[in-house]
Amino acid sequence: MAGGLSGALSVALGAYGAHGMRHKSENFNISFDTGVRYQMIHSLLLMVTPIICANHKRGANVAGGLLTT
Repeated sequence: MAGGLSGALSVALGAYGAHGMRHKSENFNISFDTGVRYQMIHSLLLMVTPIICANHKRGANVAGGLLTT
């Protein structure tokens, strides 16, 4: 659920960045876009983690380590 909400937020922020921040500088827009992309990647990881961790204790440890670094 957290991954879905986080993904929806990243889509909304991406749309705002693409359409609502035209008056900002190019460097600001690039930085904002990078942040939105990172948010989307982490949202995907949040959604995939339970699948990885379902039957594998080692997978759970690796996924937990990736999400906390």
